[in-house]
Amino acid sequence: MKVSKLIRQSIFTVFLLLLVLPVYAAVTAGVVLSINGTIKAEGADHSIRVLTNGAEFYVGDTLFTLDNSKASLKFIDNALMTLRANTRYKIIAYWLDEKTPANSSSVTELLKGGLRTITGKIGKINRQGFAIKTPIASIGIRGTDLGLQFVGEALEIAFNKGAGYVKTDKFTLQLGEGSESQFAIVYPDGRIVRQKQRPESMKGSEAPVDAVGNSGDAVLAAPTRKFLVDFSPGRDPISPN
Repeated sequence: MKVSKLIRQSIFTVFLLLLVLPVYAAVTAGVVLSINGTIKAEGADHSIRVLTNGAEFYVGDTLFTLDNSKASLKFIDNALMTLRANTRYKIIAYWLDEKTPANSSSVTELLKGGLRTITGKIGKINRQGFAIKTPIASIGIRGTDLGLQFVGEALEIAFNKGAGYVKTDKFTLQLGEGSESQFAIVYPDGRIVRQKQRPESMKGSEAPVDAVGNSGDAVLAAPTRKFLVDFSPGRDPISPN
């Protein structure tokens, strides 16, 4: 009897543990298009994966590139992104719902390093659902080709196309088409300073790029247009053929 009771108690304990333990569902956010060097992903369960060409990455992942490494990414809404060397980039939420656009969201965080992104369908159908956070500012968009780069503790910003806003705990500034400037620098104290010229870290990142959002390709399927990846100095890796 004692043994039977002990077994029942053990089963009940395991059942309770299964109820309270976190469950990590792998929700795909996108795929790796091309890599020069090394890119890794830290999952929501803190496991580390080395990503290769064609590998999927997930909501909850923190992607990070190593020294002298760059990676080109394609998201489920056909947004494109280049992660520069020594970058940490976290995917907080990524969901595309074309039937109910208000449910779509792209919320990510640039923790260090730099990136360039061309927004996809989420940026078109639910602009309010798009945000790139950083430790010192948040960025929202209106159909944008956007570059971000940490230089020391400051964040340099370039709106190559389209427009958006930059917000700190003290100020909000409109940038891009229809505003006074395409460029700005955000400082750790919350100041946002417009720049007349492209910041040094953004030189060479203004080459025209077309996203594949209107190409009709299925989500996560091979794009109908080929994308060449050019890692030569002074060039952004993503360029359409």
